[in-house]
Amino acid sequence: MLETISQKSALSKPTLRFPARRPTVRYLLATVLSGAVLLPACKDQTKLAAVLPLSGESVSYGESVRKGVELAYEELREDSGTAAGIELEIFDSGSDPDQARQMTRTGFDNGAVAILGGITAAEAAAMIEAAEAADRVLLSPSATASALSAESRHFYRLAPSDVVSGNTMADFAFRRLNVESAVTVAENELYSHGLEKGFRPTFEALGGEVLSTVKLADDADLPQVLADAVSQQPDAIYLAAGPATISAAIAELRGLDYEGRILTTQELASPAVVRQTGDVASGVLLTRSAFETNGDPGQVEGFLERFRQKYGEEPDIFAAQGYDALRVLVKATAGRPDLPGEVRKGLRDAVKSFAGVTGTLEFNSQGEVTKYPRVYSVAKNLSLRDHGKMLEEIAEKRRIEIEERRQALAALRQKMADTSSE
Repeated sequence: MLETISQKSALSKPTLRFPARRPTVRYLLATVLSGAVLLPACKDQTKLAAVLPLSGESVSYGESVRKGVELAYEELREDSGTAAGIELEIFDSGSDPDQARQMTRTGFDNGAVAILGGITAAEAAAMIEAAEAADRVLLSPSATASALSAESRHFYRLAPSDVVSGNTMADFAFRRLNVESAVTVAENELYSHGLEKGFRPTFEALGGEVLSTVKLADDADLPQVLADAVSQQPDAIYLAAGPATISAAIAELRGLDYEGRILTTQELASPAVVRQTGDVASGVLLTRSAFETNGDPGQVEGFLERFRQKYGEEPDIFAAQGYDALRVLVKATAGRPDLPGEVRKGLRDAVKSFAGVTGTLEFNSQGEVTKYPRVYSVAKNLSLRDHGKMLEEIAEKRRIEIEERRQALAALRQKMADTSSE
């Protein structure tokens, strides 16, 4: 039985309830036509659920996604153009894949036609089993393991796959950073395998050399592994791992006075992980989706402003992906029967050139989002900056300086010529 902790009017904000026995946050909400009242849960509402790691080792990612989801829900509730009601239930996976699987089953048993979740690859893989059994849709805001989309026609994701991220970093490192040699350090897990698989072939095809690839076992001696990597004097070391390993590896490499590039993934995109890593993270490069829109330049600014007002902090990419994920699910289910096949049709047909804060969104036949990540670097103040844009700005500044010098030299020569003729 749910224990109510907030008794504020349903007209002012969603009713927030925590469970007495199960890890769930349930919102009995509805998006309604202008002038109508907020309706209680009823049979003609569309039921959605989210399964997020709101405790445990992945809590920083889960909490960010939850905040984005809640903000999107509030906006949808206030949107007079959204006619269909929504009932949203949020479950805590505890950062445990088995619990994520069970919570997914519970969400579907409760009537959810689609579930938002699978923040990590391990949780997504477990949740796919439940989605398959229920013949329902699972939309992940952030899981990037390429193998996931091959496992199920019910799985969709908003983040580019790890293979695409590896491709992007390899191309950027070789073409933009002049990196010609690299060592890859990858954990022995689904996510890391895809990253390494994407990085190496692209880097070598461009003419780079991967000096070695280290697979980290559970009992690996990370300091020794990194010391061996540094001894090979690579231009870059690519860390394909989880946040704890990435943080430890960055600190270790700085302690070894490694002067090459440190490259990694969106696992470092969370402000909490960057803060945990500390000042040694400055200068590290990573791939992640961008905050951008096509056709609505004010959308991102509006999202940032509303997020700051609601939470008193800056949103990260995971909050933005959670925000977009719920909006995409609502778009896919609007005006359609609450049937699994209709949700999939909606994701394929209704979500076309969808203007999200993480870019223009649509899915291919495998449930993959059709967009590419960008390369960011960690600034000295531990914020993230678009490294590609920064290089373009530097190049443009140099071009202007060269042109100004050329014009000044031409003017001087003309002046000297005029003086000589006199």
